[in-house]
Amino acid sequence: LAGHREYGMRVSANNMGRLDATTNFGGTGVTYPDGSSAANGKPYVALAPSTLDIVDAEGEYQQWVPVDVPYHLTSDDFPYMGDALSLDEGSRTVIAPGTRFVMAPGTLVIVEWGAALGLDGTAEAPVRFDSEAPGPGRWEGFWMYGGGLLADHAVFTGAGNSEGLITRGAITFDRVYGPSHCSHIKNLTVSGSLAHGVVITEDHEGLVRVDGATFEDVAGNGIVGANSGPAVLDGAPCV
Repeated sequence: LAGHREYGMRVSANNMGRLDATTNFGGTGVTYPDGSSAANGKPYVALAPSTLDIVDAEGEYQQWVPVDVPYHLTSDDFPYMGDALSLDEGSRTVIAPGTRFVMAPGTLVIVEWGAALGLDGTAEAPVRFDSEAPGPGRWEGFWMYGGGLLADHAVFTGAGNSEGLITRGAITFDRVYGPSHCSHIKNLTVSGSLAHGVVITEDHEGLVRVDGATFEDVAGNGIVGANSGPAVLDGAPCV
């Protein structure tokens, strides 16, 4: 997968679980016969704005793993249209330690009612969602539209735009009548938000918990809303 003007691979959300960490997606170290570099023009795997809607009948989850280059979510120009990565009802996704996403301006991640997302980072290898463009508030962040989020050692940079139509922070829990799953976030780092860090609306209060969060260069508050949910990641039942 070398010598391309743009990406070596473009993948939909439904196929993210098929990628293998041993593949050279960036073309790094590959040369043409004359000895010049054959690295791809865009050093990413392009993650198409798309919907994860394949649900395994046995309740299995899809695991997304880090590869040799970051994943790039972008609306881009034609024919690469759209700006949202959506995890649909019934989907189960775990993102492995060390996975990194580079988020283009205006993009967002939506976790729908009935979906569950795990960010399985570690102190040495967090799961990262970094802004492609410099400065705060360049991408919209996560919209938890009723889905559940279990996250440990996750990093968000440049997310949260006060002028956005949906999100009001790097992570926004907002759906009338509340979520389908409890959410528990530990060891979160948010830096560079033009809005808040984490927003928990009234219908989600008592069902979301945030422990050990760090907020840097955040225009609003670190956490908005009652942060009193169960410690699901520590074995407490979701009520």
